[in-house]
Amino acid sequence: MAAVRSARGGDRYLCWHDWVIGWGVVWLLPVPLGGLMFSSFLFWGWLSEGLDRTLPFGDALANLAQTGMVVALMPMLSWLGLLPLMPMVWLALRLGFGGWVSFALGGIGCGLLADLVLVGYPPAIPLGAGLASALALRALLGWRRPAAFDPGAGDGR
Repeated sequence: MAAVRSARGGDRYLCWHDWVIGWGVVWLLPVPLGGLMFSSFLFWGWLSEGLDRTLPFGDALANLAQTGMVVALMPMLSWLGLLPLMPMVWLALRLGFGGWVSFALGGIGCGLLADLVLVGYPPAIPLGAGLASALALRALLGWRRPAAFDPGAGDGR
């Protein structure tokens, strides 16, 4: 596996259901992740009420819960970044630039664009979301069709 390169014409290895599953998982994955971040705060609050005392790290978990709510609601706006990114990912795979670094740079670029739109959010949230989404898509597509990302595989089917 190369960091920048993939199979030239690697998009031909992927079927339509690979694309649908990959983009669907990337689009909806923040919901359970954000729910997990928020539920840790709820559990900590219930535990402190049950013990009838204030437990440490409550403020840190409150901050984690706030970020978790933002992450869980990300699919409401993330499709705005995912739709324009689809042809770029297809083109990168067609040209043989479907490596990990290429996907990471694309995710960071998408996060920078989202940071320009989302005024008031810390820049780490859209940058991290873009990077994580791009790498999750690369991992999922690479898991489903490893030959599409093998630089020595040749040209498509």
